[in-house]
Amino acid sequence: MGRGLLDVLLSQSQAAPAQDRRFSHDVWRDSGYYRRLMQGSSCSRDSLNRMLDRADATPEDREQARFRCPW
Repeated sequence: MGRGLLDVLLSQSQAAPAQDRRFSHDVWRDSGYYRRLMQGSSCSRDSLNRMLDRADATPEDREQARFRCPW
């Protein structure tokens, strides 16, 4: 997570949310500030899901705890 967030802060990230309509407005791409917020959110979600994949939990519990787009 740390390296991904560092890339976001340095404007070196290509992170983008997959099919998340919360970020569909042009401002999320056109504004450096909002783009970094979007990329930071995407990077954090991906990192949390990777940690969840390694967690000592049942597949059902992992699926219930997964961070994803709600629609």
